[in-house]
Amino acid sequence: MRPGPAGVLFRRPTLDDADATAALIAARDFADFGERFPLTGDELASWWRPDAERLATDAWIALRDGAVVGFARMARYGDVASVEDDACVHPAARGQGIGTHLLQLGEDWAHREALRRVQASVVNDGGRRLLEQRRYRLVRHFWRMEIELADEPAPPDGPCGLAIRPYRRGEDDRALHALHQDSFGA
Repeated sequence: MRPGPAGVLFRRPTLDDADATAALIAARDFADFGERFPLTGDELASWWRPDAERLATDAWIALRDGAVVGFARMARYGDVASVEDDACVHPAARGQGIGTHLLQLGEDWAHREALRRVQASVVNDGGRRLLEQRRYRLVRHFWRMEIELADEPAPPDGPCGLAIRPYRRGEDDRALHALHQDSFGA
């Protein structure tokens, strides 16, 4: 593994790192979105558990003085390597080379997997600058929008022949992911 910034240890995460990684993601969400989303270590561990072996091959955490200050995990979508959306650096540790090193580890992973294209999403200007410095190009924008509703909206009518129902974790995961990837295909 390539050496990273001084005083930062990079290693593969385990399920035991879920609590600290969830706290890292929450700190990122608060800094970048101004709110805390209810992600717990148990919930993150439940997301990791179905393919926990990937933590040992496709993911890294960065630790400074024993605290998790960075996380990244790679995924393969056809012939594209993707830095997963929950990859982040703690707001207090930004600008210190941690994100750069995690991205390099991901690019090295893509090279080993014989994937010639890497995609990544960023939610702040520092992340955008990092990707631009590494010659990534902008492909699309995502907008986060919200509305305050005075009343509960009426349930929508479904398109002809389709039923609308609540998402079922564990049962709908793969189909939802495939649909999402297909709808945003390059």
